[in-house]
Amino acid sequence: MKILVNAIQLLVIMAIIYPIFTVWDKNKVEQFCRVIESGMSRDAFFDLADKSWVKIIKPNDMSGRWKVSIVTYSPYSDYRCEVKGLGKIISKSWIVEDNE
Repeated sequence: MKILVNAIQLLVIMAIIYPIFTVWDKNKVEQFCRVIESGMSRDAFFDLADKSWVKIIKPNDMSGRWKVSIVTYSPYSDYRCEVKGLGKIISKSWIVEDNE
């Protein structure tokens, strides 16, 4: 019985904390995406990402054109920032939120 009570307490705590974490995580990705500017160098972008502690999906390099996704740490969120670049320069960035 004690294990059941502890499990229920843990579920209640997670139900309270997870939504707060999700909002914080989305806000962090959104703020990072706002800081990115067209013309920023690729190295400066990755340095900024390291300092900001954001999660980056490995760049897809297609003959000089590349695309990077900055995603949230929360596993059930499809909120992300897409960044496209050409060579060593960023061309544009935008927020994507997939609701399925």
